[in-house]
Amino acid sequence: MCVTCTPSRTPLLRREDIAAGTFIAAVGADNEEKIEIEPALMAAGFAIIGLGWGNLVVFLIGGALWGLGSFASNSLQQSRLVALAPHLAAATVALNTSAVYLGQAFGAAVGGVVMDRGMLASTAWIAAGFLACALVLSLAVARVGPPKK
Repeated sequence: MCVTCTPSRTPLLRREDIAAGTFIAAVGADNEEKIEIEPALMAAGFAIIGLGWGNLVVFLIGGALWGLGSFASNSLQQSRLVALAPHLAAATVALNTSAVYLGQAFGAAVGGVVMDRGMLASTAWIAAGFLACALVLSLAVARVGPPKK
C-alpha cells in the first residue's frame, strides 16, 4: 500500500516503482504545478486492462491504476478554476461539474455502443483514444494560457 499527500512538483511514483497489486491513494495534486503520480503510470492502467482482457486480477490492477488519475482530477480541476477567477468560482465549478457529467454521459453512450456491438475487449483501447484526445486538448489550452484580465 502507498499513500501520498504531498506538495510534490515532480512525480513521486513511477511505473517502475510500483509492484503489481499495490494500492495507491494519492491526494496531493491540488493545483497545476503539483504532481505525485507519473501520467505514464495512469496510462499503464489502460494498457494493462487491454492486454490482460479476461483476467479479473489483471483487470483490477489496471482499473486501480486508471482510477488514480481519472477520479482524482476533478478536485484538481475545480481548485484551478477557483484560483484563476475566485469571483466566478460558483459559475466555473458548476460549469465544470456539468461538463464532467456530460463527459460521463457521452462515455456511457459510447460504452453502450461498444457493448451492443460485442466489442468489450476493445474498451480499454477506446478509452485510451479518449485519453489521448483529452491530453491533446489540455496541451492546446495550456499553450493559450489563462484568460487575460
